[in-house]
Amino acid sequence: MNILLTSAGRRNYLVQWFVQALAGTGRTGRVFVADRDPRAPAQVAADGFIPLPPYRSADYLTTLGQECARHEISLLVPLNDYELSALAGEPAAVLAAAGTRVLVPRLNIQRTIEDKYACAELVRAAGVATPTTRLGSDLLADPAARDDLGDRLVVKHRFGSGSSGLVSCTTDDLEAQLRVCALTAPDRSGLASSDPDQPRYDLVVVQSRILGVEYGIDAVADFRGRHLACLARRKLSMRAGETDRAVTVDPRPFAEVGGRIADAVAAPGLIDLDVIVDETGRSWVIDVNPRFGGGYPFSHLAGADVPACYAAWHSGLEHDPKWLTATPGVTAAKYESLTTIAGFDRE
Repeated sequence: MNILLTSAGRRNYLVQWFVQALAGTGRTGRVFVADRDPRAPAQVAADGFIPLPPYRSADYLTTLGQECARHEISLLVPLNDYELSALAGEPAAVLAAAGTRVLVPRLNIQRTIEDKYACAELVRAAGVATPTTRLGSDLLADPAARDDLGDRLVVKHRFGSGSSGLVSCTTDDLEAQLRVCALTAPDRSGLASSDPDQPRYDLVVVQSRILGVEYGIDAVADFRGRHLACLARRKLSMRAGETDRAVTVDPRPFAEVGGRIADAVAAPGLIDLDVIVDETGRSWVIDVNPRFGGGYPFSHLAGADVPACYAAWHSGLEHDPKWLTATPGVTAAKYESLTTIAGFDRE
């Protein structure tokens, strides 16, 4: 059983946990990482490295298919939002027919999730609170559409990743922030317009700002999309759009929210959710990502082991229930480290 983590980047810890998880199944196999950067640090923790072209390139899917066949990859775990979009649908089906299971949502679900405007409606339809969401282009065309947003607002990229374009503002400076955000907003492929005279306001969303305490929630489903458990953390600080310090908390208050989103998405594996709990105790989902997010490591350090679940399920084995639980009250923080990368200098 060979496993491939794509867009592994700097996540050495996640690669190490998959290596340990594979060993725990008792099966032979290797854990590979793939990245467009030949110096991606995560490769030093893996059993092998696969250089890939950018996911936007015409030969990305062909190269990925060839490498999966050459290395006999049986499980592919994408770690990048845009890569999820590139693989969902027919590409995942083609890889599956060749023997590689790809952990992505169904195409229609992924197309909805990648669009923060459409995703807000999916969350609302699941019976979960989410901020009122409008397109920047609609607000400029009809100022009356701002009336139910309130005075405190959040502006961000419609198809962004990693909190790209995110800024808080008030109604007084909304138009200025809309322009700034629109000038850097990417389309579905992650490609931003290079024309400063043509800002794409339809690629920007504006939401009511919810005040409260922010949490990271992992709703975990098996490979058939059946919701099993939630893991929860209170965010203490952020860095570069990712949780930097957090403390694990009791997941039970978030079980219903996590279960409703997991049922609506029906994706295999882990779904990363950003949740704000307001002063009344109501939980608001502000983002949905069907992949390992930057907050999962905090639950892993507190006892959870989702990589072990993946390895077991892919082997046809049952998971240990303790792998889907984390001890509350464990505070952890990310820190800098260095590694040498030998043998991959391709200049």
